[in-house]
Amino acid sequence: MKKLIVIFAMLFSTASYTLDVEQSPNIEKYINQMVTEHGFDKQKLTQEFISISFNPEVINKVIKMDERKIWYDYPKTVLTKERIDAGIKFWQQYQTELSNAEKKYGVPPEIIVAIIGIASDYGKRLQNYPIFQSLATLAFDKSELPAHIIYYFKRELTVFLLRTKKQGIDPLTLKGTYAGAYGLANFMPNSLHKFSIDFNKDGNKELMQPADAIGSIAYYLAWRGWQKNGPIIIPATVTGSAYKELPVNQFKFDLRAGNLKKYGISTEQPLPNYIKISLIKIDLDNKILYWIAFHNFLALYQYNPHIHYAMAVFQLAQALKKGGSTVTPVAP
Repeated sequence: MKKLIVIFAMLFSTASYTLDVEQSPNIEKYINQMVTEHGFDKQKLTQEFISISFNPEVINKVIKMDERKIWYDYPKTVLTKERIDAGIKFWQQYQTELSNAEKKYGVPPEIIVAIIGIASDYGKRLQNYPIFQSLATLAFDKSELPAHIIYYFKRELTVFLLRTKKQGIDPLTLKGTYAGAYGLANFMPNSLHKFSIDFNKDGNKELMQPADAIGSIAYYLAWRGWQKNGPIIIPATVTGSAYKELPVNQFKFDLRAGNLKKYGISTEQPLPNYIKISLIKIDLDNKILYWIAFHNFLALYQYNPHIHYAMAVFQLAQALKKGGSTVTPVAP
Protein backbone atom coordinates (compact mmCIF):
# COMPACT_ATOMS: atom_id res chain seq x y z
CA MET A 1 0.00 0.00 0.00
CA LYS A 2 2.83 2.37 0.89
CA LYS A 3 4.50 1.71 -2.47
CA LEU A 4 1.24 2.45 -4.28
CA ILE A 5 0.87 5.77 -2.44
CA VAL A 6 4.39 6.76 -3.43
CA ILE A 7 3.73 5.93 -7.07
CA PHE A 8 0.54 7.98 -7.18
CA ALA A 9 2.21 10.86 -5.41
CA MET A 10 4.94 10.93 -8.02
CA LEU A 11 2.51 10.57 -10.90
CA PHE A 12 0.25 13.40 -9.94
CA SER A 13 2.61 15.77 -8.18
CA THR A 14 3.70 18.75 -10.26
CA ALA A 15 6.77 19.40 -8.13
CA SER A 16 10.15 18.42 -9.59
CA TYR A 17 12.67 16.49 -7.56
CA THR A 18 16.46 16.63 -7.65
CA LEU A 19 18.40 13.81 -9.27
CA ASP A 20 20.98 11.93 -7.24
CA VAL A 21 23.09 9.89 -9.66
CA GLU A 22 24.71 7.84 -6.89
CA GLN A 23 21.25 6.79 -5.69
CA SER A 24 20.11 6.01 -9.25
CA PRO A 25 22.02 2.90 -10.40
CA ASN A 26 20.20 2.83 -13.75
CA ILE A 27 21.40 6.34 -14.56
CA GLU A 28 24.93 5.61 -13.38
CA LYS A 29 24.96 2.50 -15.57
CA TYR A 30 23.65 4.55 -18.50
CA ILE A 31 26.35 7.20 -18.07
CA ASN A 32 29.05 4.51 -18.01
CA GLN A 33 27.58 3.01 -21.17
CA MET A 34 27.64 6.39 -22.95
CA VAL A 35 31.28 6.83 -21.90
CA THR A 36 32.33 3.36 -23.06
CA GLU A 37 30.33 3.15 -26.29
CA HIS A 38 30.25 6.77 -27.46
CA GLY A 39 33.22 8.49 -25.88
CA PHE A 40 31.39 10.87 -23.57
CA ASP A 41 33.29 12.63 -20.80
CA LYS A 42 32.01 10.93 -17.64
CA GLN A 43 32.46 13.91 -15.33
CA LYS A 44 30.77 16.30 -17.76
CA LEU A 45 27.82 14.01 -18.51
CA THR A 46 27.35 13.22 -14.82
CA GLN A 47 27.29 16.91 -14.02
CA GLU A 48 24.71 17.52 -16.73
CA PHE A 49 22.45 14.88 -15.19
CA ILE A 50 22.99 16.32 -11.72
CA SER A 51 22.11 19.81 -12.93
CA ILE A 52 18.60 18.81 -13.96
CA SER A 53 15.63 17.87 -11.82
CA PHE A 54 13.11 15.21 -12.73
CA ASN A 55 9.75 16.66 -13.66
CA PRO A 56 6.67 14.47 -12.94
CA GLU A 57 4.54 16.91 -14.97
CA VAL A 58 5.87 15.45 -18.21
CA ILE A 59 4.92 11.96 -17.04
CA ASN A 60 1.37 13.14 -16.38
CA LYS A 61 1.20 14.68 -19.84
CA VAL A 62 2.49 11.57 -21.59
CA ILE A 63 -0.03 9.42 -19.75
CA LYS A 64 -2.87 11.81 -20.59
CA MET A 65 -1.60 12.96 -23.99
CA ASP A 66 -4.27 14.44 -26.26
CA GLU A 67 -3.79 11.81 -28.97
CA ARG A 68 -5.37 9.26 -26.64
CA LYS A 69 -8.62 11.16 -26.39
CA ILE A 70 -11.59 9.84 -28.28
CA TRP A 71 -12.10 11.68 -31.54
CA TYR A 72 -15.01 13.88 -30.61
CA ASP A 73 -12.67 16.04 -28.51
CA TYR A 74 -10.56 16.85 -31.56
CA PRO A 75 -12.74 19.18 -33.63
CA LYS A 76 -12.92 21.59 -30.70
CA THR A 77 -9.14 22.09 -30.71
CA VAL A 78 -8.00 21.23 -34.24
CA LEU A 79 -10.72 22.21 -36.72
CA THR A 80 -11.05 25.76 -35.50
CA LYS A 81 -11.46 28.83 -37.70
CA GLU A 82 -8.38 30.40 -36.13
CA ARG A 83 -6.16 27.42 -36.95
CA ILE A 84 -7.53 27.07 -40.47
CA ASP A 85 -7.05 30.79 -41.18
CA ALA A 86 -3.51 30.62 -39.80
CA GLY A 87 -2.82 27.60 -41.98
CA ILE A 88 -4.01 29.33 -45.12
CA LYS A 89 -1.79 32.31 -44.30
CA PHE A 90 1.18 29.98 -43.72
CA TRP A 91 0.46 28.24 -47.04
CA GLN A 92 0.42 31.56 -48.87
CA GLN A 93 3.63 32.75 -47.20
CA TYR A 94 5.58 29.57 -47.96
CA GLN A 95 3.95 28.63 -51.24
CA THR A 96 7.28 28.25 -53.06
CA GLU A 97 8.75 25.91 -50.44
CA LEU A 98 5.56 23.84 -50.29
CA SER A 99 5.43 23.58 -54.08
CA ASN A 100 9.07 22.51 -54.23
CA ALA A 101 8.47 19.87 -51.55
CA GLU A 102 5.51 18.47 -53.48
CA LYS A 103 7.54 18.32 -56.69
CA LYS A 104 10.42 16.51 -55.00
CA TYR A 105 8.58 14.20 -52.60
CA GLY A 106 4.99 14.02 -53.89
CA VAL A 107 3.38 15.22 -50.65
CA PRO A 108 0.66 17.87 -51.19
CA PRO A 109 0.92 21.25 -49.43
CA GLU A 110 -2.26 20.86 -47.39
CA ILE A 111 -0.89 17.75 -45.63
CA ILE A 112 2.38 19.46 -44.67
CA VAL A 113 0.59 22.61 -43.53
CA ALA A 114 -1.88 20.56 -41.47
CA ILE A 115 0.94 18.70 -39.70
CA ILE A 116 2.70 21.95 -38.78
CA GLY A 117 -0.60 23.42 -37.64
CA ILE A 118 -1.30 20.56 -35.24
CA ALA A 119 2.32 20.33 -34.08
CA SER A 120 2.95 23.97 -33.26
CA ASP A 121 0.05 26.09 -34.55
CA TYR A 122 2.50 27.52 -37.10
CA GLY A 123 5.02 28.47 -34.46
CA LYS A 124 2.58 30.29 -32.21
CA ARG A 125 2.40 27.54 -29.60
CA LEU A 126 5.92 26.26 -29.28
CA GLN A 127 6.43 24.56 -25.94
CA ASN A 128 9.24 25.52 -23.63
CA TYR A 129 10.22 22.34 -21.80
CA PRO A 130 13.96 21.58 -21.45
CA ILE A 131 14.36 18.59 -23.78
CA PHE A 132 17.13 16.95 -21.75
CA GLN A 133 15.06 17.16 -18.58
CA SER A 134 11.95 15.74 -20.27
CA LEU A 135 13.73 12.83 -21.91
CA ALA A 136 15.71 11.96 -18.78
CA THR A 137 12.55 12.07 -16.67
CA LEU A 138 10.74 9.70 -19.02
CA ALA A 139 13.74 7.43 -19.58
CA PHE A 140 14.50 6.95 -15.88
CA ASP A 141 11.05 7.41 -14.39
CA LYS A 142 10.50 5.89 -10.95
CA SER A 143 6.72 5.68 -11.21
CA GLU A 144 6.76 2.41 -13.15
CA LEU A 145 5.77 3.52 -16.62
CA PRO A 146 5.40 0.58 -19.04
CA ALA A 147 8.75 -0.87 -20.06
CA HIS A 148 8.24 -0.16 -23.77
CA ILE A 149 7.66 3.55 -23.05
CA ILE A 150 10.80 3.77 -20.91
CA TYR A 151 12.79 1.96 -23.61
CA TYR A 152 11.50 4.36 -26.26
CA PHE A 153 12.45 7.48 -24.34
CA LYS A 154 15.85 6.07 -23.35
CA ARG A 155 16.58 5.55 -27.02
CA GLU A 156 15.46 9.09 -27.81
CA LEU A 157 17.64 10.44 -24.99
CA THR A 158 20.66 8.62 -26.40
CA VAL A 159 20.10 10.03 -29.89
CA PHE A 160 19.57 13.49 -28.42
CA LEU A 161 22.85 13.39 -26.49
CA LEU A 162 24.77 12.02 -29.46
CA ARG A 163 23.36 14.70 -31.74
CA THR A 164 24.11 17.59 -29.36
CA LYS A 165 27.62 16.22 -28.76
CA LYS A 166 28.31 16.01 -32.48
CA GLN A 167 27.01 19.54 -33.10
CA GLY A 168 28.73 21.03 -30.06
CA ILE A 169 25.42 22.14 -28.52
CA ASP A 170 24.85 22.32 -24.79
CA PRO A 171 22.06 19.75 -24.23
CA LEU A 172 20.73 21.82 -21.34
CA THR A 173 19.82 24.73 -23.61
CA LEU A 174 17.39 23.14 -26.07
CA LYS A 175 13.64 23.51 -25.50
CA GLY A 176 10.75 21.57 -26.95
CA THR A 177 7.59 19.68 -26.08
CA TYR A 178 6.97 17.83 -22.83
CA ALA A 179 7.84 14.60 -24.69
CA GLY A 180 11.13 15.94 -26.06
CA ALA A 181 10.05 16.85 -29.59
CA TYR A 182 11.59 19.86 -31.31
CA GLY A 183 10.72 22.47 -33.90
CA LEU A 184 7.70 23.48 -35.94
CA ALA A 185 7.14 19.86 -36.94
CA ASN A 186 7.64 18.30 -33.48
CA PHE A 187 10.33 15.84 -34.53
CA MET A 188 11.64 13.54 -31.82
CA PRO A 189 15.46 13.23 -31.67
CA ASN A 190 15.57 10.00 -33.69
CA SER A 191 13.45 11.57 -36.44
CA LEU A 192 15.62 14.69 -36.34
CA HIS A 193 18.64 12.49 -36.86
CA LYS A 194 17.15 10.46 -39.71
CA PHE A 195 14.81 12.82 -41.51
CA SER A 196 15.69 16.48 -40.94
CA ILE A 197 17.01 18.08 -44.12
CA ASP A 198 18.51 21.42 -45.12
CA PHE A 199 15.70 22.33 -47.51
CA ASN A 200 16.62 26.02 -47.78
CA LYS A 201 20.30 25.20 -48.44
CA ASP A 202 21.68 27.53 -45.77
CA GLY A 203 24.03 24.90 -44.36
CA ASN A 204 21.88 24.02 -41.33
CA LYS A 205 19.14 21.50 -40.63
CA GLU A 206 16.99 23.69 -38.40
CA LEU A 207 13.37 22.69 -37.89
CA MET A 208 12.54 26.02 -36.31
CA GLN A 209 12.92 27.35 -39.85
CA PRO A 210 9.71 26.85 -41.88
CA ALA A 211 11.53 25.80 -45.07
CA ASP A 212 13.48 23.04 -43.33
CA ALA A 213 10.36 21.91 -41.44
CA ILE A 214 8.40 21.72 -44.70
CA GLY A 215 11.07 19.75 -46.50
CA SER A 216 11.70 17.42 -43.57
CA ILE A 217 8.01 16.53 -43.19
CA ALA A 218 7.76 15.80 -46.91
CA TYR A 219 10.93 13.71 -46.83
CA TYR A 220 9.68 11.76 -43.81
CA LEU A 221 6.32 10.93 -45.41
CA ALA A 222 8.00 9.98 -48.70
CA TRP A 223 10.32 7.65 -46.79
CA ARG A 224 7.24 6.11 -45.20
CA GLY A 225 5.91 5.32 -48.65
CA TRP A 226 3.65 8.28 -49.42
CA GLN A 227 2.08 7.74 -52.84
CA LYS A 228 1.79 10.88 -54.94
CA ASN A 229 -1.85 11.72 -55.76
CA GLY A 230 -2.91 8.59 -53.90
CA PRO A 231 -6.07 8.37 -51.76
CA ILE A 232 -5.85 8.72 -47.99
CA ILE A 233 -9.08 7.59 -46.33
CA ILE A 234 -12.80 7.48 -47.20
CA PRO A 235 -15.93 6.74 -45.14
CA ALA A 236 -17.52 3.31 -45.37
CA THR A 237 -20.87 1.72 -44.52
CA VAL A 238 -20.89 -1.65 -42.79
CA THR A 239 -23.83 -4.06 -42.64
CA GLY A 240 -24.20 -7.58 -41.28
CA SER A 241 -21.48 -9.33 -39.30
CA ALA A 242 -19.08 -10.70 -41.95
CA TYR A 243 -16.80 -7.67 -41.50
CA LYS A 244 -15.89 -8.96 -38.04
CA GLU A 245 -13.61 -11.49 -39.72
CA LEU A 246 -11.36 -8.64 -40.87
CA PRO A 247 -8.49 -7.08 -38.90
CA VAL A 248 -9.46 -3.60 -37.72
CA ASN A 249 -7.07 -0.67 -37.13
CA GLN A 250 -4.10 -2.92 -37.90
CA PHE A 251 -2.98 -1.58 -41.31
CA LYS A 252 -2.33 -5.05 -42.72
CA PHE A 253 -3.54 -4.05 -46.22
CA ASP A 254 -4.32 -7.68 -47.02
CA LEU A 255 -7.82 -6.84 -48.26
CA ARG A 256 -8.57 -5.66 -51.79
CA ALA A 257 -11.39 -3.29 -52.64
CA GLY A 258 -12.97 -5.91 -54.90
CA ASN A 259 -13.74 -8.04 -51.84
CA LEU A 260 -15.49 -5.35 -49.78
CA LYS A 261 -18.99 -6.44 -50.81
CA LYS A 262 -18.27 -9.95 -49.53
CA TYR A 263 -17.84 -8.51 -46.04
CA GLY A 264 -20.85 -6.21 -46.15
CA ILE A 265 -18.79 -3.05 -46.68
CA SER A 266 -19.62 -0.36 -49.21
CA THR A 267 -18.33 3.11 -50.11
CA GLU A 268 -19.95 5.93 -52.03
CA GLN A 269 -16.73 6.43 -53.95
CA PRO A 270 -16.04 3.61 -56.43
CA LEU A 271 -12.68 1.91 -55.95
CA PRO A 272 -10.53 -0.17 -58.33
CA ASN A 273 -10.88 -3.84 -57.44
CA TYR A 274 -7.10 -4.34 -57.16
CA ILE A 275 -6.33 -1.59 -54.65
CA LYS A 276 -5.22 -2.75 -51.17
CA ILE A 277 -7.08 -1.29 -48.22
CA SER A 278 -7.45 -1.50 -44.46
CA LEU A 279 -10.56 -1.21 -42.31
CA ILE A 280 -10.53 1.56 -39.69
CA LYS A 281 -12.99 1.83 -36.80
CA ILE A 282 -13.50 4.99 -34.77
CA ASP A 283 -15.52 4.78 -31.56
CA LEU A 284 -17.62 7.82 -30.81
CA ASP A 285 -19.64 8.67 -27.75
CA ASN A 286 -22.81 7.12 -29.10
CA LYS A 287 -21.89 5.30 -32.32
CA ILE A 288 -19.13 3.65 -34.31
CA LEU A 289 -17.90 4.88 -37.68
CA TYR A 290 -15.98 2.84 -40.24
CA TRP A 291 -13.47 4.08 -42.78
CA ILE A 292 -11.42 2.59 -45.57
CA ALA A 293 -7.76 3.58 -45.23
CA PHE A 294 -5.11 3.51 -47.92
CA HIS A 295 -1.34 3.47 -47.60
CA ASN A 296 -1.10 7.27 -47.35
CA PHE A 297 -3.14 7.17 -44.16
CA LEU A 298 -0.63 4.72 -42.74
CA ALA A 299 2.15 7.21 -43.54
CA LEU A 300 0.31 9.85 -41.48
CA TYR A 301 -0.23 7.35 -38.69
CA GLN A 302 3.47 6.53 -38.58
CA TYR A 303 4.29 10.22 -38.11
CA ASN A 304 2.45 10.01 -34.78
CA PRO A 305 1.06 6.52 -34.15
CA HIS A 306 -2.47 7.36 -33.11
CA ILE A 307 -5.41 6.94 -35.46
CA HIS A 308 -7.08 10.04 -34.03
CA TYR A 309 -3.98 12.08 -34.84
CA ALA A 310 -3.86 10.87 -38.45
CA MET A 311 -7.57 11.65 -38.80
CA ALA A 312 -6.99 15.13 -37.40
CA VAL A 313 -4.29 15.79 -40.01
CA PHE A 314 -6.54 14.51 -42.78
CA GLN A 315 -9.52 16.66 -41.82
CA LEU A 316 -7.49 19.81 -41.21
CA ALA A 317 -5.85 19.28 -44.62
CA GLN A 318 -9.31 19.03 -46.18
CA ALA A 319 -10.32 22.33 -44.65
CA LEU A 320 -7.13 24.02 -45.80
CA LYS A 321 -7.48 22.71 -49.35
CA LYS A 322 -11.02 24.08 -49.50
CA GLY A 323 -9.69 27.49 -48.58
CA GLY A 324 -11.21 27.60 -45.13
CA SER A 325 -14.59 26.15 -46.01
CA THR A 326 -16.22 24.25 -43.20
CA VAL A 327 -15.33 20.57 -43.13
CA THR A 328 -17.82 18.27 -41.47
CA PRO A 329 -15.85 16.56 -38.73
CA VAL A 330 -16.03 12.82 -38.06
CA ALA A 331 -18.10 13.60 -34.99
CA PRO A 332 -20.47 16.45 -34.17
